[in-house]
Amino acid sequence: MEWGYHFRWLAGRYRVGFLQNGYAPISGPPLLTLDRTQRLLLDLELDARWQINKGQTLAAGGGVGVLNDVVDTTSMNGVDWTTVTDDRWHVRPLLGLTLQSLMFQITTTVYLGSNPEAAFAFGICWGRR
Repeated sequence: MEWGYHFRWLAGRYRVGFLQNGYAPISGPPLLTLDRTQRLLLDLELDARWQINKGQTLAAGGGVGVLNDVVDTTSMNGVDWTTVTDDRWHVRPLLGLTLQSLMFQITTTVYLGSNPEAAFAFGICWGRR
């Protein structure tokens, strides 16, 4: 979910999200190890906006992302499965680019740092003026 407010060419927005991947192998036999990550995110962003035409707006800016990754690592040890959970908090700078039309929005977010990550989102807009 994303909310925001704009005044002329300046926009502030915040984004809240939950992401999860399925268990994926990180090592194979004889000791099978699987990894799953659940991410809770809160992004705060300040953008400059350009009205392309009557129905489309382009916004670009930067901000900060607060990320909480809960990583479950499951290993097969003989016939038993063992799971270890690691809770990782990150605060990372971000760059964002958003294209909005009357009904749809496309957003690209890049989290900067020693291990950069990119996210892409496509959504429907409600309440846009």
